[in-house]
Amino acid sequence: MNMTTAQVEQFMSEPRNAVMGTIRKDGSPQLSAIWFLYREGKLYSYLYNSSAKYFNIRRDPRVTVCVNAAHPDARSVTLFGTAELVSNDTEQYRRLERELALHYHDTAEAAEAYLSGAETQASSAVIVTPHKIISHDYN
Repeated sequence: MNMTTAQVEQFMSEPRNAVMGTIRKDGSPQLSAIWFLYREGKLYSYLYNSSAKYFNIRRDPRVTVCVNAAHPDARSVTLFGTAELVSNDTEQYRRLERELALHYHDTAEAAEAYLSGAETQASSAVIVTPHKIISHDYN
């Protein structure tokens, strides 16, 4: 059964792991585990500029993101959309990086410790604008 828009919003608001699919130069899929935030119908994440997904998105911004609940919860949401990269020297990036760290860590101190270790890598934010969303609730 499909989820309602409100159910999708609720499902996507919880800290979950997701898998982002990008398209390699040879046309084959590249799958990568990501952390994300879902706000106002868009998915926000970040990546290292040395990663395969960064180069794939620069070349072809079409992405698919699948968010699956952990067993025994049988829900999932898949977004098909276009990704936009945002440089890490912007306020938008810094705000997103902090929000993501707080979303996935139990305390502000743990989030700050994580962020201090990530400062050495060049990175970008990813904003996915979905053009299609498929949801399933088999519970």
